[in-house]
Amino acid sequence: KKKSGYFIAGLLTLLIACVTALSIRGQTQREAARKRLEHTNMLLNATLANMPHGICMFGPDKRLELANDLYSTMYGIEPGKIKLGMTLKDILELRVAAGSCPEDSQTYIKDRIREAFLPDPGYLVNKLRDGRTLAICRRTMPDGGSVAVHQDITAHLNTKQQLDEAKQFLN
Repeated sequence: KKKSGYFIAGLLTLLIACVTALSIRGQTQREAARKRLEHTNMLLNATLANMPHGICMFGPDKRLELANDLYSTMYGIEPGKIKLGMTLKDILELRVAAGSCPEDSQTYIKDRIREAFLPDPGYLVNKLRDGRTLAICRRTMPDGGSVAVHQDITAHLNTKQQLDEAKQFLN
């Protein structure tokens, strides 16, 4: 009986050691995964903060999941006013309040909401009240959400117009 008791105690000790080792290994793997995720998030944040385009992404529930600071800046919206979870309508109303919309703001809101989540990619150009022109390239994501890239093309259009005028002058 004494030998079987030692044997069982030995097995229990071995089992506890194995469970402890697996637990430590699992914690180590989770910690490594957490560090990889933090690093990936840092890279994504750095990319979003330094790209020359405004980006906004909506989830399948049609609520804002991501927007970089340039997106707010290019529409004259105070930093912090655009919050995760907002609807496109909420954001468009902020654009209208900031004066960063075409002349007919109600049609603008209605059209943008209608176009934002269409299944096919979209490209549109908005001439804003302040004279700037913004181009928006939109794509639907596989989960049903949408991502849009916003670019101020005012300088490009002005240069193109100057080149066209110079060509006419030379002809």
